[in-house]
Amino acid sequence: DNESLQADLVSVEEAHEQAQKEWDVDQAALEEQIRQNGQNLESHLGKIRKELEEALGALRDSKAEMSKFQEQGKTMTRLLDEAAAKHGREAAELQKTIDTQTKKEVKLEREVAALKDKATKAEGERDATKLLLTAAEEQIPALNEHVEELELDMVEERAVGSQV
Repeated sequence: DNESLQADLVSVEEAHEQAQKEWDVDQAALEEQIRQNGQNLESHLGKIRKELEEALGALRDSKAEMSKFQEQGKTMTRLLDEAAAKHGREAAELQKTIDTQTKKEVKLEREVAALKDKATKAEGERDATKLLLTAAEEQIPALNEHVEELELDMVEERAVGSQV
């Protein structure tokens, strides 16, 4: 019985050593696969980070352009308001002159009409500019939100990348 038990023990030990060798080979293969997957993932994450940074740069440029456009729109609106007020004043002055100078009545009425047309046109341009400015201002919060989302995504990607 003792010899049989010792033979069984030797067989078990040999089987254990063989299983341990197979385990070590499998473990090394798994570790290599994990290492390769990690490298592939890090490479892919690097590409994604680069693309995100480029997109974020483009959005920042777009935001700067929108701010520049907004400032130009405000300036144009102010200038058009001034022009409309100026033309309005000139029209009123010409109307007084018409009342006092009857000889030039026809000529002055034409000038008043032209100035009123200019004032109306300037007001129309001002209103159109205000509409464009309003539309541009409405887009800015969405752009800001998108930039913030991209910045958060980049932070999360960096966090995931540093864990790999």
